[in-house]
Amino acid sequence: MLKSKGLALPLKAITDFLSRFSLGVIHLSACLVVTFTAAAFFGRFDWLCDVLSSFRAQYVIALAAACLFAFHRPLLLSLFILALVVNLADIACLYLPGTGAEPAGARLKVMSMNLEAINNKKYASAVQCIESLDPDVISLQEVDQPFCDYLISHLPRYKYTKMLPDRLCAGVGIMSKFPIESSAVHHFGSNFPMLVCRVKSCLGPLNFMVAHPLPPYGGQFWHQQGLFAEGAGEICRTLKGTTILAGDFNATPWSFRFHQLQECARLTDSCQGFGLQPTWTTHCAALLIPIDHCLLSDNLVAVSRHICEDVASDHYPLYLEIARAAGGPRYNISSSSTLTLPHRRQWRTKGASPSHS
Repeated sequence: MLKSKGLALPLKAITDFLSRFSLGVIHLSACLVVTFTAAAFFGRFDWLCDVLSSFRAQYVIALAAACLFAFHRPLLLSLFILALVVNLADIACLYLPGTGAEPAGARLKVMSMNLEAINNKKYASAVQCIESLDPDVISLQEVDQPFCDYLISHLPRYKYTKMLPDRLCAGVGIMSKFPIESSAVHHFGSNFPMLVCRVKSCLGPLNFMVAHPLPPYGGQFWHQQGLFAEGAGEICRTLKGTTILAGDFNATPWSFRFHQLQECARLTDSCQGFGLQPTWTTHCAALLIPIDHCLLSDNLVAVSRHICEDVASDHYPLYLEIARAAGGPRYNISSSSTLTLPHRRQWRTKGASPSHS
């Protein structure tokens, strides 16, 4: 009997220690999340702070769980709730209605797809996804030559294509059922090329742009993202009429670089009103964040928007149906109808003609 009591005392002490240790780890982890939440507000000054702004949904889950273990610590509980509300507010903004404009007339179906061709050889998955939704125009990123050839040969409905394949990650392209009247390729610093095409669509002539700036892997890449935002933004302000900018932005809606691009381009986020739609990475559900986007000029409105099925890439494709806003055209900028680029150091532009399959 005494022996069993002697064993019970160490076991209870060990259990209490493990319980306190686990609680301490939970509180410490939540305090780190609070720190990350605060640091994210300084994203305009530092690349790491900007990256930390990307994980709002993960912060919400972590803080909500931490609150359950902090009822006996009122100060910590208040801190966790405050950070939770801050992150929830940023996410909730995505569910608020957009411009409020009513759609009118025809619908243009658009898909943006990062194929990760360097690792993805399941070409048929991409074709199956495209055939199931039948988009009118497709924005492609990270596409190589074999993937281009496969798509063109298996999707004969897309008679108008412009492809800039690359064996690594810089390849971009456009596939369209509508005629591509002209095209141009723009480079900003060391970023991947941006492809701009003038498409004669069911919504009338429009500028369709494929964007894929560098990921923010360090301060230098983050600076290159800034060059892309400035360059792409000036092109959008210079082009005449309706504009769609779609692709893998390597930035979330809460990122400073995303807001910089949106403000420079004077375009609206199609995600507004549709909520959180994470697209990357398909390899880890716990880290899913929304970095694939479609920005629209203010005479357009997104009628529907959703994430597509897995195509064996590290990104989920993005699908939208877009219409003109009721009340007539309201072009965001009009100064030139040609695909030209203002003179600026570190920018390069090259005209190109569309290819036809």
